[in-house]
Amino acid sequence: MCEFIDKLEARGFEKGKVLTLAELVKKGLLTIQQAAEEMNVTVAKFKALTKKFATN
Repeated sequence: MCEFIDKLEARGFEKGKVLTLAELVKKGLLTIQQAAEEMNVTVAKFKALTKKFATN
């Protein structure tokens, strides 16, 4: 049960980080490349994560 909660918590943290970075990109404070680098993913993957989390 604890492992399940840890996974949910990690997923929530990831979602929050992606959405926060996406908002900074939207405001022009970061480039999409910088946001992707912060997440250690490609720009394409960052865009996919943003789309996925924005609709959930």
